Amino acid sequence: MAEGFIRQDQLRQFKPGFNPEGDPQNWGVKDNYLRHPDIFLERLHPSPAGLGPIAIAVVGVDESAMRKTIDFDQKLRGVRRLEWREGTERNAWELDNFSSVTGLGLLPHHLTFQKGDTEVISADLQHAIALKGKGLGEFQSAFKEASHESNLSSETETTLNLLLSYR
Repeated sequence: MAEGFIRQDQLRQFKPGFNPEGDPQNWGVKDNYLRHPDIFLERLHPSPAGLGPIAIAVVGVDESAMRKTIDFDQKLRGVRRLEWREGTERNAWELDNFSSVTGLGLLPHHLTFQKGDTEVISADLQHAIALKGKGLGEFQSAFKEASHESNLSSETETTLNLLLSYR
């Protein structure tokens, strides 16, 4: 919500004032469901093998110069795509090949970042381990130390600026 991909009102499932009491036969659940015009099914970009997958699209910010959309996997395995448009420029993170990882749940094993129709980043998750105990403590310490240092190489700083400018 803070990034504008989804709005608070989109989390409401029923019309305001709906208060089911008494006999469930008289609740009128079907008549009280909210139909959000900015939540719909959408087919993602086609793959080389054919049609792209279907996802649940939620349009958050939709102003004249800015549009942000988050697509959820139709099988509810996770976020499938984050897309934002600024003017005529379109940027997106696409995540796919979800599978279960012990201790972490479902994770995407392939990630791509697209700027327009150009794929800028493509990454595959090879291995993931849930941190706990001593390993978690070591990571937190290393992260805390690294966050206080500002000695980045110019190439690293340029890359980070690029990535962070598209979030």
